[in-house]
Amino acid sequence: MGVIEPAVEREKGTQRSSESGVLLWRVPAVVLLPGEKKPEGIVVVVPSATEPKLEQGVEIKFRNLRARVWSMNGSSGTSLTADTFETPKRAS
Repeated sequence: MGVIEPAVEREKGTQRSSESGVLLWRVPAVVLLPGEKKPEGIVVVVPSATEPKLEQGVEIKFRNLRARVWSMNGSSGTSLTADTFETPKRAS
């Protein structure tokens, strides 16, 4: 789907941070919604002091996933945020 990237403040060109000062990252994921035949690509913004690491194709679970609908200057969309994400534990 893609690589994890810093969430950037467009006007300033700097990495965004949470209200508590933690850096924000854009985490790409692919979801298959119930009843749908095609997967959909999404991006979820999560806070992390360091760049999160994620192997491509690994199942992930977002904790406290939230959607916010926005509209500005004739454009609209939905932004997704989460507190963090987890990957299943691998058997040793």
